[in-house]
Amino acid sequence: MQTNNIHFFTDNPYLLATKIHIVETQRTRMIDCVLSQKDIAKYHGGYTFEIMDPYNDFAELYNNFVELTRQVFENFRFSVKQKNWCWANVYNSSNNKTNMHNHVNTSTINGVFYLHVPTLPDGEGGLQINNNGVVDTFYPETGDLIIMPSWMLHQPCDHSSEQYRISINMEINTIESVDNLYLLDKIHKTCTHA
Repeated sequence: MQTNNIHFFTDNPYLLATKIHIVETQRTRMIDCVLSQKDIAKYHGGYTFEIMDPYNDFAELYNNFVELTRQVFENFRFSVKQKNWCWANVYNSSNNKTNMHNHVNTSTINGVFYLHVPTLPDGEGGLQINNNGVVDTFYPETGDLIIMPSWMLHQPCDHSSEQYRISINMEINTIESVDNLYLLDKIHKTCTHA
C-alpha cells in the first residue's frame, strides 16, 4: 500500500484527506472479504460490522492509518480502550441505514477509507459533514482516506446505484484528549492545502 501527502481543506481544516493506493489483486480480495461477511456479520449500531481479516489486509490498512496519523499528530499514546480493527459500512440504493453521528464515545481520531465507490451521478454517495453547524459534503473516490476528530458529525449520503459503496471505518483511542491532540497548528505544519 502506498500513500500520498495529507491535505486539509480551507473551509474545514479539521478534515484531512489522502489517497492510499492498493494493488488491484489485494483490493479485490478485500472487497470479496467484506461482501462475504455483510449478510452474516454482527452489526455495530446497525450500520457497520467488524471485519474478520483472514489475510491481514485490513490490519495492514489500519497500520497505514495509524502511521499517517502519527505524521500529523506525532507521538500520541494509545488508551487501554484502543481497538486495532476495521469496521465495514456497505450499502447500495436498496439498503442504506445511516444517521448523523460522531465517535466521541469510542475514539479520539476517526478514519474512513473508501475501498469501493461505484460510478455515481454528481451529488450522490458523498459524506456529509457537520462542523459546528456548517454542513458540507465530501465526495470520495475509491482509495480516499478521510481523517477527522472524533467530535465531527458525519453521515454517508444515499446513492442510486445497485453497486455497493464500501467504506472502512477505523478509530484511534489515545490517552491524550482530542482537543489536546487534534490541533490546527500541527495540521498546518505537516499537511498541504487541498
